[in-house]
Amino acid sequence: MAPVAAAQSDTHTRIFDPDFHTLKISPEGRPLDPAITLLGSSPIVLTIDEWAEEPSYLEARITHLNADWKPSQLIESEYLESFNYAKIDDWALSDNTFQHYANYRIKLPNSDIKPKVSGNYLVEIYREDDPESIVAQARFSIAETTVPLKAEMCYPTDRGTDFWQQLRIEADLKKLKTADPFSELILVVEQNGYPESEKIIMHPSRIQGDVAVFEHEPSLIFDAGNEFRRFETVVAGYTSRGIDSVSFENNRHQAFLNTDFPKDTDPYRFDKTQFGASLVRASNATDSDLGADYVTVHFSLDAPPGRTIFLEGELTRALPGGMAKLEGTGPYHLALPLKQGAYNYRYLELQPDGSFRNIDGSRYETRNRYTVKLFYRPLGARGDRLVGTTEIISNE
Repeated sequence: MAPVAAAQSDTHTRIFDPDFHTLKISPEGRPLDPAITLLGSSPIVLTIDEWAEEPSYLEARITHLNADWKPSQLIESEYLESFNYAKIDDWALSDNTFQHYANYRIKLPNSDIKPKVSGNYLVEIYREDDPESIVAQARFSIAETTVPLKAEMCYPTDRGTDFWQQLRIEADLKKLKTADPFSELILVVEQNGYPESEKIIMHPSRIQGDVAVFEHEPSLIFDAGNEFRRFETVVAGYTSRGIDSVSFENNRHQAFLNTDFPKDTDPYRFDKTQFGASLVRASNATDSDLGADYVTVHFSLDAPPGRTIFLEGELTRALPGGMAKLEGTGPYHLALPLKQGAYNYRYLELQPDGSFRNIDGSRYETRNRYTVKLFYRPLGARGDRLVGTTEIISNE
């Protein structure tokens, strides 16, 4: 297990202990949505599995983070109405599965952990007898409604028409007592929940009365990408969407996906999307969190040799580095144990400059979900407030 210092230097959603799997954090009742809730509203729910015959004694704590996901300078008494630990006593063992596991669930806020200010947060999960070692951690946000936001897509973009999507944002500042909006506002935009897509704009483009306008900003232009690929293992042991064949080996169902090919030279084709998110679901389970089994999913990509290619989507974002590298030199392959459900994924190629390119190219018609957050950092503040949030889906 990783020491606590590792988590402090990396605040991404991560699993550090290899016995833990399927880390999911989302608003209660909305498993496909980003982990954002309103201050005083419905809770954020975190679930995670431990491959074990008996449960562990786990606890949780949270840390307040700034707009850039780095720890703020607020002390616990400034962002909490409570002590900063909670026992995770909502757990149950898996039901009638080949892979035995304990499923844990925690809601935030709860009676033990009560955040009282808005902003970004990190929840850390650790064993009760070893609080200095973190088994997993996850990002979430608590927002105010102080500043209503309006987001719209711009077409054509400032770069052209074929490969990009551009946003324009307006922030209504009537209820925010800001002395200098040019230096006190921070806009953050993220595409499809992918952390590396996040863009931070430190100043509005202009102020028009009580409205801060963010427009014609290079950071508000995104590669449009292409639609996520998808597959389903809702019924283990049977072929379903995206699956070519199945088998049962080593006491586990095996699902071999249809061989994928790069689509960068193909015309755009619409497909229903979960915007990269994953949904745990088993057809024969009353409670999928407990009744969904683990299936080894085999990915296969037939692409030119000599590339460094990664699998990306919510299904990999808690893994080290946030992605999973495919093996081979063309064709490429990867096997991952995944809980039964419906999944989105895509392939990203590592570029010489260290960036990543979608192997399926970029098409302006692609449907993407953009999450927009506005933070407020007045002069002398030691933590960023999240004063407004909204989302927009391109080409909807």
